Amino acid sequence: MRRSTRMGVFARRALVGAVAAGFVLTLAATVSPGLHHHFHHDASQPGHACLATSLQGGKCGTVVATVVAVVPTTPFDEVIPPRGGDKVESFYLSCRLLERGPPLLLPS
Repeated sequence: MRRSTRMGVFARRALVGAVAAGFVLTLAATVSPGLHHHFHHDASQPGHACLATSLQGGKCGTVVATVVAVVPTTPFDEVIPPRGGDKVESFYLSCRLLERGPPLLLPS
């Protein structure tokens, strides 16, 4: 495995770990007022709004999930043999651009 690939995998795992740790810390702050006050000194104020208070109040209960389907494609450098024999029709002939021939010149 190349070094840049290993660094990319490490960076991706570190980012996922940091996000997961932050979410677990936020969940801990929702149930522990002392921990919440440690992060936000205005946590006892009535107008205080953050992720911990939103989770505690149930405001983040509904989540809209978007499903994305990725279809793998064949690489362009891969040679795919034609089906049904050795004869391959030209693309330009299949479009039939010059089917009728050039226009006739009328004698003047």
